Amino acid sequence: MPQPFDYNCYEFPKNLLNSIDCVNGFQQSLFPTPVFQYELKDTSICKKISNLVKKNISNHEKKWEEYRQIDCHNTLTSDDDLHLNPDYGCLLEVLNPIIKTTIQVLNISANEFDFLSMWSNISGKGGYLASHCHPNSFLSGVLYLQTPGKNKGKIYFENPVDGRSNWQFDANEYKASMFQYRSWEIEPKAGTILFFPSWIRHGTFLGDYDDEYRMSLSFNIMPKFKCTTNTMRYNLQE
Repeated sequence: MPQPFDYNCYEFPKNLLNSIDCVNGFQQSLFPTPVFQYELKDTSICKKISNLVKKNISNHEKKWEEYRQIDCHNTLTSDDDLHLNPDYGCLLEVLNPIIKTTIQVLNISANEFDFLSMWSNISGKGGYLASHCHPNSFLSGVLYLQTPGKNKGKIYFENPVDGRSNWQFDANEYKASMFQYRSWEIEPKAGTILFFPSWIRHGTFLGDYDDEYRMSLSFNIMPKFKCTTNTMRYNLQE
């Protein structure tokens, strides 16, 4: 189990400190936003769940064609109670240990968790999801089931720090700077799993999938945590 993290710290090398007459120096990134990325070793579960998604959306091809006429996002979203469907039990068995590991790394007082919701997204050519967040949830995730085409429609996360979007400049020597990006993009593939704080705004870019669909499964999670701080007491473990 990796050590839990609270912040990132970079210590300056001694020769640099000597050149500026300092005995110590370091940079602390005090409020990081953790985004976890996993790649499944066995992606056969993705094909199985893809077939379930199509099955659970009765006449999904017809519904998708009707939906695209009224929604420019070109994405069909299912009901959000798939985690209650016994057919998805095989997927929960795959996700549960990954979620527990993620929660442990976050170092919060929770050993168990609840799925609050789970739903599928089917995106056609030009399909995308506008910037949004997931209210009434602590941790959100997405499993990519099918990602056809060269342009897979990257997921992006917006910089949550107020004021960062006021500045844009080139980084020194073409190296990345913490102030350089308004957003961060990830190109998924089948079997990619992402977890992130539910409050961070995110979306997907336009995709070009030819005659196939991009399919993903999203979910919201609430750890069964507790807080014993006075005036802020909260206990989901009872």
